[in-house]
Amino acid sequence: GEGGFSAFANQGGWLPPLDDKNPRISSPFGWRVHPVKKIRKFHSGVDLPKPTGTPVYASKAGKVMNAGSKGNGLGIYVMIDHGGGYQTIYGHLSAVSVKTGDTVQAGQRVGSVGSTGMSTGPHLHFEVRFNGKPIDGTDIVLGKAIEKRANPVDSLPKDASAVAKLEAVGRSVIGSPYVYGSKGPTSFDCSGFTSYVYRNALGIDIGRSTSDQINRGPHISRENLAPGDLVFFNTVGRNAHV
Repeated sequence: GEGGFSAFANQGGWLPPLDDKNPRISSPFGWRVHPVKKIRKFHSGVDLPKPTGTPVYASKAGKVMNAGSKGNGLGIYVMIDHGGGYQTIYGHLSAVSVKTGDTVQAGQRVGSVGSTGMSTGPHLHFEVRFNGKPIDGTDIVLGKAIEKRANPVDSLPKDASAVAKLEAVGRSVIGSPYVYGSKGPTSFDCSGFTSYVYRNALGIDIGRSTSDQINRGPHISRENLAPGDLVFFNTVGRNAHV
């Protein structure tokens, strides 16, 4: 499926690919009817309609892996490797401003909006990949990625003593019934349970997070998880869980 682990990892330094923090999204990330092929197909990026020639910027510092055309549906495109498993793709460009092998900085111009490849009009196809898998880049497009990674979850205690306290409180209420919207102490929903445990074990109020807020987070692998991380995950056809 297209679900996966997602967390508020400390991956700062992201910028929107356009000089517009509230752009119109003509086609979001996810399943859709392909505008040219007219078949149901997974859309691996976010489409942002803009006039031909509109500047396109690198969302994060990295190395240009491709600048030009490979004869695929993306037409002229730029691919940047940012390290840590992250890559971004900027498709359907009318021109590129970098060359393969260049090192670019966040906010550096890499090309111009166009309608090359399999396209019905001028727009930017912006795609984010983690370990080769497309993930939702909407928050980057909207300029929210940095704020998301500044979530208090990043600075939560992760030492052995804190983890032991969290486990003890969590185990003390295991078996309580699930009631959506409940924060304890006799019943819980997912976020309510987590908030209750942190509040009673460590005196920290982490509040609640909705599925819409967390499903857009950057994906991380199981290998990168550490004791004490507060992890949200989603699966196909289900709400996010914590």
